[in-house]
Amino acid sequence: MSSTESALSSDLHDDQIFFDDQFELPRSFSEAEHRLNKFELKLSQVQTALEKMLEVHGAKVDQDDTTAPTSDISKIEEVVKDKLKLHKSCENISTQIETKLEEIKEQLLKKVVKAKFSTTELEEVKRDVITDVSSQLNSAKKDIFKLKKKLDFTNEKLDDVTKVVDDLEKNETTKVGEVVKNCGEVLRGGKTTSGVYTIKPTGASEPFEVVCDMETKGGGWTYVLRRFNGSQDFYLNWTDYKNGFGHLDEEFWLGLEHLYELTGNFGLLVGDERVRVEVLGGKSNELLFVFTNLEGKILYSHYKEFQIGGEEESYAIKVVKDYSGDGGQSFLTHLNWKFSTLDKQDAYGGCVKTYRAPWWYGPACFHVQLTYSEFHGFSQSLKDVKMMVRG
Repeated sequence: MSSTESALSSDLHDDQIFFDDQFELPRSFSEAEHRLNKFELKLSQVQTALEKMLEVHGAKVDQDDTTAPTSDISKIEEVVKDKLKLHKSCENISTQIETKLEEIKEQLLKKVVKAKFSTTELEEVKRDVITDVSSQLNSAKKDIFKLKKKLDFTNEKLDDVTKVVDDLEKNETTKVGEVVKNCGEVLRGGKTTSGVYTIKPTGASEPFEVVCDMETKGGGWTYVLRRFNGSQDFYLNWTDYKNGFGHLDEEFWLGLEHLYELTGNFGLLVGDERVRVEVLGGKSNELLFVFTNLEGKILYSHYKEFQIGGEEESYAIKVVKDYSGDGGQSFLTHLNWKFSTLDKQDAYGGCVKTYRAPWWYGPACFHVQLTYSEFHGFSQSLKDVKMMVRG
């Protein structure tokens, strides 16, 4: 290499250092590359979890199509589609960065090859190179910034995918082919974290989601009612109370039909169709009220045996006995009382309108009332109230 070429090469090297410092290109690219590697690792972890989930759910479908969790499979299929889109986006980002840096390298090489060996021409080439490289580096810096933003967006989507997978894993509470009947079985199956699980009681025709409490008094409790901030309207009609309303992560009522399915003792007649038959003298179910007053004190009312009738009996309380706790045993007086709403009332249905609250009413209207429109008031102020059952 001639002295002129060496000088040009040296000058270009010095200018590259200058532009690197000026535009922070290496640092920007290094950061983007690091985040890209983290993204790939996270994507791989999600892929492993997905394959595990698909294997489990696939086995369930093969063994018994009637018990396959269709909603979970749909979620998995959606996650797989998102995962493929994210992976494609990740590859595009990497390709674009590599292409841009190759363009800059080629531009520098072309300028060196075309360089003349006179001092004047060398200075002119140097100025041209500085101008061109400056423009290229500015463009590269902007492109890398855009790519980093795109990578941030894909990472956010991956977080959503990961959450779906985590939720699906959390709901895998049984061995392949089995369906849990209540939160007690979820707990006995090794799940000790409170949260949302899918169950299918013996008397239910379809599985449904519930909130399980795994800490209170031994755990295994299924939420029937939850109130804590007054955000949910409880002055609703019969259909709402039969099927349930609200959101499981907020205030809600699980539904009288689901409560009947959880507390009733059922057998199944297998023939041309499934028939639900109540079995007398079956396993008992527990009922627990948890009250938190405005001072933060927590009180419990526990009934060792509890059961309600079906819709044809207006979901009357059939069994409630063996009280223990410090929250009061007034609910014992509600035995045989039927549930009433504004659009479906029994002999004591006038209580619904008086208190603007559907409930199990009797001659005295009520002794315990948890759906009262202003549950922070009336005879006792409460900050939080829960009604749960355990089988």
